[in-house]
Amino acid sequence: MDVELLVQKLLEKYGYMLTREEVAEVLNISISTVDRKRKQYPKLFPPFKKIGTGNRAPVKFPVHGVAQYLVQIQ
Repeated sequence: MDVELLVQKLLEKYGYMLTREEVAEVLNISISTVDRKRKQYPKLFPPFKKIGTGNRAPVKFPVHGVAQYLVQIQ
């Protein structure tokens, strides 16, 4: 699938940034797997941004990074 087409579909459903829960839904994995992969493979998993500081700060994933990751793993 084309990255731009996937970006459009993700934008329509989720907006510009996805939460951990939404990424888990898109990738069909659990939230704990999202957290584990994010920490173990930071360069292979979609890029993310922490909103705030501290261990409990929410994490958001830009839609373009998630789309590129999906195309890459297919």
